Parts: sequence; structure tokens; C-alpha cells
Amino acid sequence: DLFGDAHEAPASNERRHPVVTFRYGACKGKTSFEVGDKDLDWYLAGAVKAVNDPTKERYKSANQAELDALQAEAHYRNR
Repeated sequence: DLFGDAHEAPASNERRHPVVTFRYGACKGKTSFEVGDKDLDWYLAGAVKAVNDPTKERYKSANQAELDALQAEAHYRNR
């Protein structure tokens, strides 16, 4: 998949949604919990683009799961 692995956050973390570890860009190796709002927005835009890209149909399910996780993190921050 394009953005990283989505997996459950540690139980000790108060977030209750999957975390994404980024595999590219300025935040490569960091998780969606660690990056700043500006970087999260950048990765969110990329995730939306990947989900809507017909040439990436094969990865749509994985990309959608990552988009959902990133949207959940954005929602968590803006609650």
C-alpha cells in the first residue's frame, strides 16, 4: 500500500483508531499520531488522491483504510 501499515493503536494511547506509519515524504517512518497538523493534512490529501485514482484500483481497499485512519486522527485532533 502507498501510505503505510494501518494497525491498532497501543492500548495505553487514548486514541481508539488505527495508526498509519508513513513510508514516504518528510515524515517517513513517523506515525499519524506523531506528525503535526500541516503534515497530517498533506498526507490526507495524498490519501484522498490515491483512493480516487483509477490506476490504483488494485490498492483501493488498503488506501481507503488508511484514509479512514487519517480522517479519524484529524477528527480526534479537532474534537
